[in-house]
Amino acid sequence: HARMERNSHDVACAVRAGANILLFELLQFEFPPLLEVDDDGNTPLHYVARFEPALVDIVLGVIGTEWRRALLMRNKRGQTPGDMLTPLVEQ
Repeated sequence: HARMERNSHDVACAVRAGANILLFELLQFEFPPLLEVDDDGNTPLHYVARFEPALVDIVLGVIGTEWRRALLMRNKRGQTPGDMLTPLVEQ
C-alpha cells in the first residue's frame, strides 16, 4: 500500500489527514465518490477503509443510495473496501 500512502490526489490526502470536512466537501462538490482516485482502481471508500475507517459515514452519506454498489466495488487487485479493513491485505 505504499502507492496509496504516496498518492497526491486531494481525496487521498484528505482521508490520510482525517480531514472530515474537507473530504465531505470534495466528495459533495468536486469529485464523484464512486470514481477511482488512483491507477490501482481504489475509490474513496477503499482509502477510508485503509487509512481512516472513522470517516466511512461521510463517504456513505455522500454516496447515498449507491452505498451497496460502493461497498462491492473492486480495485484492480480484486479487493473491495471491506477487504482493505483486514490486516491480511499485503503491499
